Amino acid sequence: MNEYELVYLAKEQNEDALLLLYQSYQNLIDILLLNNKKYIADLDIDTKEIYSMCLTKFNDAIEKYDENSNATFNTFVTAILKKTVFSYIYKQKKKQLKTKFIKVEYDDNIYNIECSKKDPLNNVYIIEKVIDLDNNVKKYLSSFEYKVYNCLKNGLTYQQIAKKLSKNTKQIDNAIQRIKNKLKKLEID
Repeated sequence: MNEYELVYLAKEQNEDALLLLYQSYQNLIDILLLNNKKYIADLDIDTKEIYSMCLTKFNDAIEKYDENSNATFNTFVTAILKKTVFSYIYKQKKKQLKTKFIKVEYDDNIYNIECSKKDPLNNVYIIEKVIDLDNNVKKYLSSFEYKVYNCLKNGLTYQQIAKKLSKNTKQIDNAIQRIKNKLKKLEID
């Protein structure tokens, strides 16, 4: 029995077909978790929770797969499972680093240093880039901008930063706009 027949039978709720499909893709989930074990360990993530989410998404993939599409079932499921794992890791990392993001309200939008990356398949890249950026941000900013950046990271308001650095709020606002633009350009590249 080929994979297309198994998918068809699984859509019809055939338990044996579902079990065979689960068994054939169990290794893929294990490999994805193994490849990301550093992030999982660093973030103290429960692998059972990710595994459970992968199985749920796997069921969804079976239901949503269209055999008339250009993608094979294997390609379709692999993309969904990667997205599931990367999205979960990214959300956990974002929670952990939440205080490290610069957030500036401007024209009813909130900009932060990860604003240009929305594709979950790139989330591991984003996590590494954000950490690298945070560790090396001094290279990209002037001395004054770096001081403002650190004040923002520590949650100070424009007025508090201006007072601390003996500047006016307009100078702080201009520095924040420059910081935002520099960090945004770095994330796009």
